[in-house]
Amino acid sequence: KKRFKAAQAAAQKAAAAAAAAEAAERAAEAAAEEEEEDASAEGRASTSGDESGLDEAEMEELSAEVEAMNMGALRSALAERGLDKSGKKPALAARLLEARVREERAAAADGSSDEGAGGA
Repeated sequence: KKRFKAAQAAAQKAAAAAAAAEAAERAAEAAAEEEEEDASAEGRASTSGDESGLDEAEMEELSAEVEAMNMGALRSALAERGLDKSGKKPALAARLLEARVREERAAAADGSSDEGAGGA
């Protein structure tokens, strides 16, 4: 009976260790996926400037403003725009930068359309 109980305890420990290893592997995979999503979001934000109509200095200024913000300010700015405010700072910053670029592009388009409509 003692051998059986010892074998049973060893099997339980092995099962617990396997479960812990599996959980750690899932956590590592989730972290890798999140890093990949963050990198993808950063890539979208950096490439969106190329098509934004903003010059390089304006993009750098927007980027610097967004990167200087703390997490509370980022979340607040995203909430004001009705955007998702969850995630790590790089994802939040990329999301906000993308929104700010869209806003700047829209403001520039409104300004140029107003100039054209003034002559009529």
